[in-house]
Amino acid sequence: MRPQIPWSRIAVMFTCLAALPGHAVAHIGASDRGSPASGNEKPDALYDLGQRVFAGLTPLAQVDEKLVAKQKTQLEALTKKLTDVGREKDLMPLAGRLSDYQLTALTHFLAKRFNIR
Repeated sequence: MRPQIPWSRIAVMFTCLAALPGHAVAHIGASDRGSPASGNEKPDALYDLGQRVFAGLTPLAQVDEKLVAKQKTQLEALTKKLTDVGREKDLMPLAGRLSDYQLTALTHFLAKRFNIR
């Protein structure tokens, strides 16, 4: 025969659950799905590459004259949008040396780091 839990204990358990904040209740017993609340956010590879390009830690290709004009326009627009801290970095030497992916990564990094759109 199974022991029965008194109704008073059940009422106390529900009262305690009701007192918890909503986000805590939602994650009680939740599996690790990589959600931000679980603390296992996936690293942002695009952000990391953009950060390395911005810091000058990524080897760049030789200047491609076909890309200089296009990238110079994009880099000038990014420079205008940067905060005062970011404006100290001259992005113009990167014109014509970035791959499309590196330019996308740099744009992504600057948008997140300096909150520009």
